[in-house]
Amino acid sequence: MSVADVLAALQHSALASAVRGDAAGYDWLFPIIETAHVVALAVVFGTVAMVDLRLLGFGVPGSSVRRLASEVLPWTWGAFVFAAMSGSLLFASKAS
Repeated sequence: MSVADVLAALQHSALASAVRGDAAGYDWLFPIIETAHVVALAVVFGTVAMVDLRLLGFGVPGSSVRRLASEVLPWTWGAFVFAAMSGSLLFASKAS
């Protein structure tokens, strides 16, 4: 079984068909997943930017980098996992 066969099988799955909006009543699913994916990516990049800016000396001068990083790291990983899952659904809709 080649990679093209696996991608074609993924694209023709019921979940990928629903995400594409082929099934009746699911034409809203792709835009919702795409919006959630973009928001999750913005959270990932935003939290990383917060820590980077604090390392450069910008931001709240009284807080330590270690404290800021420990506060935003759960948000970063949570948003990353959500972006990976939603991105996988978007990929499955047009896999081949």
